Amino acid sequence: MKKFIIAYVLINLVLFTYAECQDVDLEKIVVTPFRTEVSSGYNQTNLEIVENTNWGKRNNFDLGESLSLITGLDVVGGGKFGSASEGIYIRGALTRHTAYMLEGIKIYDPSNPSSYYVPADFLTSGLKKIEIVKAPLSAIYGSSPMGGAINFFVKRPQGKPYVYYEQSAGSFSTTKEELELGGKKDDVSYLFNIARLDSKGFSKAKEKNNNPEDDAYQDTNFTFKVDYNPDEKLETGVVTRVSHSRTENDEDDDYNGLPEDDLNNISWNDELFNTIYLKQKLFPMLTYKLQAGLTSIYRRYSDDKDSPIHNDNYVSAWYRGDTYQLGSNIEFLPSDKYKAILGYDYTHEKADSYRYEYSYAYSSSYTSDFPKHSNHLQGIFIEQIINPTTSCNMNISYRVERNPLFKKHDVIKGSLLYTLPKLNTDLYTSYSEGFKAPSLYQLYAPGSGNRNLKPEESKQWEIGLRQPIRNIFTFSAAYFDTTMKNLIDWAYTDRTFSQGLYQNVAKGKSRGVEIKSELQANENLKFNAGYTYTHAKQDYVADDSLTIFHHSTIRIPKRKAFFGANWKYKKFETLVDMVYIGTREDRIWVGLTSEFAKMKPYWLLNFSLNYNLKDNATIYLKINNIFDKDYERIKGYQEEKTAVYGGLKIKF
Repeated sequence: MKKFIIAYVLINLVLFTYAECQDVDLEKIVVTPFRTEVSSGYNQTNLEIVENTNWGKRNNFDLGESLSLITGLDVVGGGKFGSASEGIYIRGALTRHTAYMLEGIKIYDPSNPSSYYVPADFLTSGLKKIEIVKAPLSAIYGSSPMGGAINFFVKRPQGKPYVYYEQSAGSFSTTKEELELGGKKDDVSYLFNIARLDSKGFSKAKEKNNNPEDDAYQDTNFTFKVDYNPDEKLETGVVTRVSHSRTENDEDDDYNGLPEDDLNNISWNDELFNTIYLKQKLFPMLTYKLQAGLTSIYRRYSDDKDSPIHNDNYVSAWYRGDTYQLGSNIEFLPSDKYKAILGYDYTHEKADSYRYEYSYAYSSSYTSDFPKHSNHLQGIFIEQIINPTTSCNMNISYRVERNPLFKKHDVIKGSLLYTLPKLNTDLYTSYSEGFKAPSLYQLYAPGSGNRNLKPEESKQWEIGLRQPIRNIFTFSAAYFDTTMKNLIDWAYTDRTFSQGLYQNVAKGKSRGVEIKSELQANENLKFNAGYTYTHAKQDYVADDSLTIFHHSTIRIPKRKAFFGANWKYKKFETLVDMVYIGTREDRIWVGLTSEFAKMKPYWLLNFSLNYNLKDNATIYLKINNIFDKDYERIKGYQEEKTAVYGGLKIKF
């Protein structure tokens, strides 16, 4: 750890020498941490804002690429395309503890056994920005954000009508097309965006393990948004997001701990997210907001027999999860120094699934029929944001959530930020609680569901500082400590009769340090760097499905570091990013026995070059993994080797 900290300090000393004496603008408007619009000056380093210019200049294709340069966040998948196929870990919490939202409406899959969203097919097309909060947010959003939340915001065009088109192609026979129409006419703003990604791909199972088959991928995302804003008192709008994908998969059919080519394993995924809102200022000090949402995810899987050599299965399965959401809140703003939000929200979720599996090796079949079930959650929360002086910001939130099964659950969060006037140093501390309600499958699964389950819970406290130095250099550091309890896993209740249930049998803990900095050396040259140390552990159910043991959380690197440079020269703009991911472990199964397998550390160097043909037209070249590193994010699954992409962007 020492050598990484020393290297990081040296980098910052170099960057610091370029700093000049001007003011730093930290005043961006954010929504996610408080469920209302506030200045980012109220927030600490657990908030990250990723603008569309960030992933646009890097010419990233998907969400996983776009979020790779963030401290405390790890994107885990198997294969380049559909790259977040496992999910996103925040500060060592599990993937199911990351909540995703589209402009405040939670998007997740109730038919998933752990009831969470896997953003493998979520393209960044049509988005304006992404806000990531690396702390539990259940006090204002209810169930799910035990580790943190990722909120997507769609563009809201304000100028004259325009047409944007992008065409790119590159390695693995990959093509991407994007068409966007947007603009504002009178009081109506509108956006229409459609994007398509196609790739022949490469083998998801490691090629060096004799897996030559390429795994193709297709993904289409459609985004539509209309806003009506006739005056400062009324605002209403609708957002719709639809996607369809087809993915060829590899699995461990031989039960040897490593995946192999599976020639006929295909999955399809259809997603629909929709929200409509109304915001009205009733009085100068009082604003009312009403928002409704609908989400639907339908997944299908098909796996035919490949050959007599494989210990293969025939699989036919489908999963359907829907939610209906309603939220309302009243904002009370008597002065610039105080804001209070009182809110209520309601979520109705339902799930249905069916799976049939036939084993050619054992001439036996298995059917899992999860009949349609539903549940509803409702909560009331209050948020107070207080700014007694220009140097002091504080907030506190409290929520009570009701569920027909576990009755009542309450959580709080709060933070205090103080700015040292002469040094302009932000010192802060925060405490927040999170919970996740048991999933419909954990409650009602035939033979293993348990209606006596309690919610999973988390608590996190954090201290940190943020220091702008002169006009162009910012430095921040934070220490976080998270504990989790009542984690749900399946375990035997009576091994003699092979009886088991989902139970609150596990706990977890993670703590760590995040350091990051940014330097605008001059008008054309910018640097950024980040370092994360995460020590994460959790309980696992042993091979006997009875014993509980404590071990490092799988797939979480202890150390992550990155360094980036952005240089502009006349019509050229160059971006170079270097990312280091340290040692971590994965859990694999060999027959009926599990093993913890170490994955080697790796570092990647990526390059992107943009050239402005005209003010409205850009061509680009993108090279990923320049030094052709062989690495894994999930044990046994192949990742992208050196890849080259190029394209054209035009707006008129």
